[in-house]
Amino acid sequence: MEQTTQTRLRAFGSSLETYVALLRVVLPRASSVNIYDEKGDLLWATHLSMSAELTTLVQESVIDAIENPEVAGRFKQIGEVPIYLFWLRREDPASGPPLATLLVRLKAGGNIESCSFGFVQQIIQPAVDVLRQELLAREEIRRLRESMQEQTQELKVLEVVAGRATEAGQPPGTEDLKSILANSAKHMKVGMAALIVPDKGLAMTVAGSEGKLDYRLLAKAHRHLVSVARMRREPLIINKVSMPGQEQSEYRILACPVFRADGQAIGVFALFRTGSSSQFNESHSRVVELLARRIANVIAYEYEELSGLLTRQAFERRMKQILQDPARAHSDWAALYVDVDHMHAINDAHGMHNGDRILKQMGELIRSHITPGALATRVSADRFCILLPARVDDSLQVGEALRQNAEQLSISLGVDKVPISVSVGVAPVQSMEQDFTHVMAHAETACKAAKARGANRVEAYQEDAESIVRRMTELRLVANLQRALAENTLQLYAQLIAPLNDRQKPAQFELLLRLIDEKGKRVGPDQFMSAALRHDLMPAIDRWVLQRTLEQLKPHAALLAQNLVGFSFNVSGQALRDATFAEDVENQIRASGLTAASICFEINEDAMMSNLSAAEGFMKRLTRLGCRIALDDFGTGLSALAYLRTLPISTLKIAGSFVRDVLVDPKADSMVASIAQLAHSMSLTTVAKQVETEELCTRVASLGADYGQGFSIASPGALAEILTELPLYATPVKPQGSAEATNVKSGSLAS
Repeated sequence: MEQTTQTRLRAFGSSLETYVALLRVVLPRASSVNIYDEKGDLLWATHLSMSAELTTLVQESVIDAIENPEVAGRFKQIGEVPIYLFWLRREDPASGPPLATLLVRLKAGGNIESCSFGFVQQIIQPAVDVLRQELLAREEIRRLRESMQEQTQELKVLEVVAGRATEAGQPPGTEDLKSILANSAKHMKVGMAALIVPDKGLAMTVAGSEGKLDYRLLAKAHRHLVSVARMRREPLIINKVSMPGQEQSEYRILACPVFRADGQAIGVFALFRTGSSSQFNESHSRVVELLARRIANVIAYEYEELSGLLTRQAFERRMKQILQDPARAHSDWAALYVDVDHMHAINDAHGMHNGDRILKQMGELIRSHITPGALATRVSADRFCILLPARVDDSLQVGEALRQNAEQLSISLGVDKVPISVSVGVAPVQSMEQDFTHVMAHAETACKAAKARGANRVEAYQEDAESIVRRMTELRLVANLQRALAENTLQLYAQLIAPLNDRQKPAQFELLLRLIDEKGKRVGPDQFMSAALRHDLMPAIDRWVLQRTLEQLKPHAALLAQNLVGFSFNVSGQALRDATFAEDVENQIRASGLTAASICFEINEDAMMSNLSAAEGFMKRLTRLGCRIALDDFGTGLSALAYLRTLPISTLKIAGSFVRDVLVDPKADSMVASIAQLAHSMSLTTVAKQVETEELCTRVASLGADYGQGFSIASPGALAEILTELPLYATPVKPQGSAEATNVKSGSLAS
């Protein structure tokens, strides 16, 4: 005990001797001066006085000081020795024990009555105040040092646990949630780390090395922890919680809510310690709060908001890791492609918000049916992909369970019920496949077969010699297309869209594309576009066409500014789903310096209806810029009619399936006439596609079509050649039958 006290006294140093010397000057009869801490333990003394009687006196005085916060101190007497106790209080006297206790002993003898407590206090009060300020400053410095040490330790833990993925330029999802939990358990010295996010189907635990914990603890506590996390906006520390009936009855828990970007708590991140381990404190709380934010970022990147499944990027990354693992050579994997039947009809009849509720239910259904180690994602509005560590036979059972349970899903819409069904395709994952599109190609083919056979069924992929040849041909086309995009060797063509009745209207050109294969042969879009769609290359193709065309049009900016000629670009459904496509298009047009009114974007009716929200955003953004929008293949469906009134569409391109039959089918003739009449009543321009003969051209013109496009008007031609003759097109088109009208050569990107 005496050695510990001497150590404390040496640590406190001699810096207080000045204050004590001042006390002795103003109070010469003082024989010794001692200073004690808030617990009554000796901090400093003129000489050691370790009598038990004196120690007890000071410790009792601390209790007295707490009970009487308005009192400055006490007078005591031991034998003939007068003792004065002065309490050096904090700013708030009622906040607890005094900061320190000053004990002053006077020499024995003399007139004790003349040295009353009030008299002595009045003499030494200035010195006491200065000493109090010194001790307060020292306490603040100590707190700051401890805070800095805690923050330094917190940073060290965070660097180890959360890593430096963002500093390395990697996306948040690069860091796996499991590794965050594992590092948390290790470096926070806990028995278990857990993450519970019900909406994403996440229930992850990692054992630590600090004491054995019964996992049943989490099973009993997780619902309560999630509920508390959703109510609280800050971490919760429970340093003593009992679980009756378990081997280890006491635990310590530190739980922190995990928030979504909109501030809603979606789950809880919790650390557990045994009752014999050290307690959690505020420093731990701050670290866990920062880790919870990191976890929220990873979840936002890796998991889709609507379905709760992996985002496509996260799915592809994890899938690649799995398929590149050497251990995979000795295991079976299968791909499932799930398509919600008649989703477009459900959206049209009952609203997009109810369609979203169905997709959310599908995400929950898929999460509940896939096995541990499986991956699942939503690849488009109503389609899902699953990678299962199972044989095809077992995967077919999973697909059938999904199909049966999907039939049980329904959403109340007033008095109606929405019937729900899915078509599922199942295929084995071949050993050489590691690319997403290749892995899912067979399963998608099987899914299409299921839909073709009536939907609401599960089909396994069946491959024969012919399909193998077809698949290899497609893969070669895709490879050629990817190489051509990288090397800028695709060829731009265009086809004239000529005015039929009013020859003063400006001429238009539709941009088309040609591919040169490895043998130098020109490949038409009818051969490679379907492969590009299946392999998700359309956004890259659309960007390439726009960029290269704008570059070639820049020298003709002055001519285009007169609005005597325009160019149309096809936009695929895949490009519409690309979150950055609309912004990229706008930036390219602005940077080109071309008149936006000379540029038109054609969107297929099916593509628009399949991506209505994205299509509407794209249309409005580009029309604000000044561009025009054409609805391609109009008439093939009825859904688009409802949106002509609200969407900024300027042109309807009548489907060629109607146009080519107007001379032989009265219904087709009436359909073209009706579309033209509807368009004119809404101040829309019409274009008749696939005008292949002079008779067709004459007839569609009489039916009211404003423009015509087809081989009887002009064949597709190389864009570079057309641009050399562009001034000829920037004048009114000659009457039908003249050399200029019938022998025009033009080019485009066929779709």
